[in-house]
Amino acid sequence: MIDPTRSETRLATAGMPAAVAAPPMSARLRHAWHTVATTARTLWAAAIRRYRLHRAVAELEALDDRTLRDMGVQRDNIKSLVHTKLRHPTG
Repeated sequence: MIDPTRSETRLATAGMPAAVAAPPMSARLRHAWHTVATTARTLWAAAIRRYRLHRAVAELEALDDRTLRDMGVQRDNIKSLVHTKLRHPTG
């Protein structure tokens, strides 16, 4: 990710005319940039988590009843089991 406040970015624009070089970032803009980046990371992590939950449920639902019974899982409880185990892996 490009961070305009880093020295490498400032050095890259040092020889440019003032009209082209970006002005230094204010604290308010830095805070806004950080908020946007944090929100994007949070949304991405949530999307990955939802995808993994969906995949786990799909994989278990694809198994036959005998295999599920051998694992001690009832087909009716697959979703709740996956959501519980992925939220609390040690529980």
